[in-house]
Amino acid sequence: MKRLPYLLNLLICFSIFFPGCSKKIDLALPPHNPELVLNGVFNPDTVFMVDLSSSNPMSSDQDFSSVTNASVKLFQNGNYLADLIHSKDGIYRAQINPQPLQKYEIKAAAPGFPDISASSHVPSPPIIEQVKASVANPSDRTHSDKEVNVSMKLKDVSAEENFYFVRAYANAIDYSGHPYTKIVYLSFISPDEHDFRREVRYFFSDKLLKTESSKLILHLENSPDETTYIQIARVTEEYYRYGKTFDKHHSPDFNLHKTGVFNNIQNGLGIFAGYNAITLEVKP
Repeated sequence: MKRLPYLLNLLICFSIFFPGCSKKIDLALPPHNPELVLNGVFNPDTVFMVDLSSSNPMSSDQDFSSVTNASVKLFQNGNYLADLIHSKDGIYRAQINPQPLQKYEIKAAAPGFPDISASSHVPSPPIIEQVKASVANPSDRTHSDKEVNVSMKLKDVSAEENFYFVRAYANAIDYSGHPYTKIVYLSFISPDEHDFRREVRYFFSDKLLKTESSKLILHLENSPDETTYIQIARVTEEYYRYGKTFDKHHSPDFNLHKTGVFNNIQNGLGIFAGYNAITLEVKP
């Protein structure tokens, strides 16, 4: 076994003193056929809006190119509902708010691309009861002398698999006197973990919940003197799977193994999915 450190040191020396012992290999990648990329996440509080662009080759480091000449049609429960109209930079809108528990299908066509389609729905909103905020115990605090714990009951339907996200924010004033929305970071006390995080949204499935009426306890990194807003959303499985695989794909992986990002666009790429959220105002 004493030879192992010797061999490792020998390899290190070779890499230092013979840096030219490598050869650049140009991989013969197959020709790239551009596909439409559609991204649209919708909820009852906003109108339908999607971003449409063109895919790039694997070797490209350029941003996706916006597609501005597409025909984008929206259907509800199989019936034509409206055309989404291009506004700018590949953004298409329809002045229609999604409704819960309705199936929506979107179809897009543009010259030079295969036609694409996708379907999803808006789930029913989460049911939250017995919301209580308190000043956090010293053992729970992370950054300041005073922070907040919030407990609530989340009623989950055991007969079906449900997915959620939670985020928190507060209203604040910058140094110039202008109002802005401040991110409030949070952590889970019960359950003691979440599945993954996408930007400021913390996602979890009901697999972490023990009963149909489980207690959800959050720690908020905000002063108890301020009002904190907590947004809790029930999301579709498509939205959850997209976020989870996106998180894994972009996380550091020293084994050089990457997970493909979930995609529910037929003949294309991207995500079309719904969610339904409620917002709580909490202050001890």
